[in-house]
Order: sequence, then C-alpha cells, then structure tokens
Amino acid sequence: MHSCEGATISTFVQTLQAQPWYNDVANIFAEANVPRDLWEATLAVEDSSLDPSVQVLDHYKDGSPAGYSYGLFQLNQNGLGANQSITTLTNAEGNAQIAASAMSAALSKLPAGATLPQQLQAIEEAGWNGSLDQDATRQSALQSIETQNGETPATSGGFWQGLLGGAGGSAGASAGAQNGASFFGINANTVNGWIFNATAVGLFLALLAGGFAILAAVAGSNPTVQKTAEAIAA
Repeated sequence: MHSCEGATISTFVQTLQAQPWYNDVANIFAEANVPRDLWEATLAVEDSSLDPSVQVLDHYKDGSPAGYSYGLFQLNQNGLGANQSITTLTNAEGNAQIAASAMSAALSKLPAGATLPQQLQAIEEAGWNGSLDQDATRQSALQSIETQNGETPATSGGFWQGLLGGAGGSAGASAGAQNGASFFGINANTVNGWIFNATAVGLFLALLAGGFAILAAVAGSNPTVQKTAEAIAA
C-alpha cells in the first residue's frame, strides 16, 4: 500500500485480493492453468470497478450496438456470454468460469515458450478483441499487474515476433513496441502514445534501433484488428 498525506492508497491487486470472491475466482483460473497475471490484467481493463453485477452496452467501431456485456470479464451476450443467463454472467464465479474456459482453450494452442505478452494477445483474440490502441492498454495493464505482484515484467518475445509479422499481426507489433521500449530502457507508457498502426511502429523502431531493416519486416503486418462484440465500451 502507498500513503499520501495520511491516507492509505491500495493498489489494484490489493483491492482485488480483498474482494470476498477473490479466492474462488483465483482457484477457477488456477484449475484452468491460466496464469494469474493474465486474468488479473484482463480484469483490470474489463471491470476495474470489480463489480460483478456491472453491465455495459457495447458498440462496434461504426457506432452500431454490439449487445450488452456483463460481469467481471464483460462477457458479451453475442459473444462468450451467449446462451447464458444474466444471473450467471453477473455472478463472480459463474462469469470467471466462462472466461477461464475461453482463456485456457486459447493458451493451449500456443507453442511452448510463448511469453506473457504473446499469451495475452491470444486471450484477446479468444473473446476480448479490440483495436491496436486497446491492445496497448492491455499490455500496459499486464506490466502493471506483474509489478504489483512483485515480478519483473516480461521484455522478450513479443518484441521480435511482433516485428516479424508473427501470430497476432498488428497486435503483435503493438506488444513488440512496448517490449522493445523496455529493451531500450524507454517507458512503455510513452511509446503507447506514439503507436498508431503497424507501419508507425516500424518507423519508430527502425529509427530507434539504427535502421536494422525493420521496416521491411513490419510491412507485412496485418491491419488493425476490428472491434468485435466483445469490445470494450468507449
């Protein structure tokens, strides 16, 4: 905890661990073999209020309604929350069970040695898709959660895979830019403000690294992922 003018300020993780449902939810993800940092980072972005009953009307990028998303992991009624009752979706354990199953299935498809940033990208694609900017937000949340959990944020893997057009396309480039920033000793939050698309990432890193032919590698990156039914409400 941090102290400010006599007041005690808790970190997100400390507040999370104080919730009455935390242990049950943590056990659900542990049994599904989903690393703590990944589901906690996803939760931090999806429902920072930690209110299991929250519901939000989401929208596609064109502004049309995408249906309601419910609970801790904002499961959309047209996506991961389809065919589920509102009672289940707004129950902490019920919501977590659905989210853990989706995350576990996504992680099981990754090759051995995938970094946490790469695993987070796989989770996004499994039901929490968003734009490149949202991926940057999630990656930043992951680094924050790792730090709050007393760990050193991962700084390898996503950097080169993102640049070389590996799994994740432009999302990989986003995570790569942040990991690359850490590699070169630059604050990743600063880099987030410079990320607009895969080409911009390529230009920035090409200049930063001294022009090691990175532009050519980035040229084949996929376009920014379109926001889907599991999008985060603006």
